Amino acid sequence: MTVSARNGIPGVNTAPLTDLPVLLPLDRSKATGPDALLVSRWLAGMPAWVPLAIVAVILLWPLTAEAAKFTYFNAVETLFRWLPFLIKSGFLFNILISFFAMAIGTVLGVALGLGQISLNPAVGRRSS
Repeated sequence: MTVSARNGIPGVNTAPLTDLPVLLPLDRSKATGPDALLVSRWLAGMPAWVPLAIVAVILLWPLTAEAAKFTYFNAVETLFRWLPFLIKSGFLFNILISFFAMAIGTVLGVALGLGQISLNPAVGRRSS
């Protein structure tokens, strides 16, 4: 559709033809950028016991592994025990789930997209 100068531009100097939203011009008085000191203010406002608790957990964590007598050899042994299941069943199942999720999402997205541009008003309302 071409717009001649005598008819005007819909939504600018004549009534809009659709109810679609229009990007308004930038209001510099309301525009703000990201706060460069956001993390610093968050850290400064944190109670003193929080960093101490985090350091205590980091320092005490290896003691839980020592108490359980779980070694690197045990971890490798467990990995090799589960490796056939992970490769055969788990990995294949993960790929299948991913494939079907993308396929179903694509089909539904195409259907909704076509419904939104449909000329039938009933279909267009249900797709929005």
